[in-house]
Amino acid sequence: IDTALVGWSTIQVFDADKNLVWRWDGYDHFGPADIEKHIVTSLKRPKAVDAMHSNSIDFDEAGNVIISSRHLCAITKVHYPSGRVDWQLGGLKNSFTMQNDTTWFSYQHDARWLPNGHMLLFDNANYDTTIGRKPVVYDTFSRAVEYALDTVAHTATHVWEYRHDPPVLSFAMGSAERLLPSGNTLIGWGAVPNGPFLVCTEVTPAGKTVFEMKDGDADYNYR
Repeated sequence: IDTALVGWSTIQVFDADKNLVWRWDGYDHFGPADIEKHIVTSLKRPKAVDAMHSNSIDFDEAGNVIISSRHLCAITKVHYPSGRVDWQLGGLKNSFTMQNDTTWFSYQHDARWLPNGHMLLFDNANYDTTIGRKPVVYDTFSRAVEYALDTVAHTATHVWEYRHDPPVLSFAMGSAERLLPSGNTLIGWGAVPNGPFLVCTEVTPAGKTVFEMKDGDADYNYR
């Protein structure tokens, strides 16, 4: 019998005195069938599977938990305090129909719940999530992307994105942050293999660059 060690994500909430007051375990809600197949088959150590690889946590206006899990290619809303999974954006258990876009995000980072109820994230775009779910395919660009979510009709409408010119592919890490009150977006490009190393770009809602930083000596910028 072949066996594998499968690692899931855990979320913990502590009070001001460092007492554990809430815990959520991914393995209670997800199983092997929810993992993108290439994650299992492409790892250098196939006996150990990093099933979720959650890389950011945020909260909506009601205090529910928003998790970005790279290896599920998904954003998950976890109800607080019950711990139930209310919906999933992207991935194999996707709850939404995409509108105004033809490509789903993949290997994403830094999902943020905006005050207007939209979702902003950094789409690494390392994996082809269009219909057919091909094996590992590297798209030509990463992007910051914003969706308007209707959690009743379960639609995700693409309302804004920024792609660098020339295109940038970030194979890991990265971030996207909406700056208030300007409405500009600060994009951290993560791990970009081709120099000069692009650290971050600030753009207006119209996509005009107002600031950009490069560092030829850096290896990566996580966030």
